Amino acid sequence: MRIIVYADPIEIGREDVREALSNAGIDAGHVILRRDYDHIEIDIETDAEVQEVLEAIRSIGVRPHRVSLIEEGENDLDIDPIQTFLEYFTRGWFWEIHEKLEKVWRRSGDPFLRGLILATIPYVKQQMGQYDRIWQAIERLERYATETGDERLTCLAKEIKKGYRDCRLTRIDPGRCLSRP
Repeated sequence: MRIIVYADPIEIGREDVREALSNAGIDAGHVILRRDYDHIEIDIETDAEVQEVLEAIRSIGVRPHRVSLIEEGENDLDIDPIQTFLEYFTRGWFWEIHEKLEKVWRRSGDPFLRGLILATIPYVKQQMGQYDRIWQAIERLERYATETGDERLTCLAKEIKKGYRDCRLTRIDPGRCLSRP
């Protein structure tokens, strides 16, 4: 199960979260820390109880205000990729888009789905505070869109590039690009 904790912004690193979990005896498969404008998200893959996880991260000063639980299963393969992309993008759940669509893409091999995944990477890099990698991710999406010749991906790449300012991305409206044939 994945536990995503939304909390007030605090200056901690992923290593701090891992150490707090370890000190509490909690085994975590992955720990991802993302920063957004007004909060942080701590994404933890674990079998531990939610309360145990919350106690552990509170010990390092994290003040949670919302928790999401994501049970992953076979029904993840039956999603509408564009609808999922649009819904999650609006919520700022960029890593979750990547996770959901990657499963479908690996099974189908659809190059368009890979492009949608690549379109999330600049935002994931921003949330993870890896500002020096945002531009590289945008250029990677641009190259891929050109290689595939998909107008929707080309439109997304242009919009994301346009939204890039001073090492920050503004949110775009991907629906306009994805409604193209």
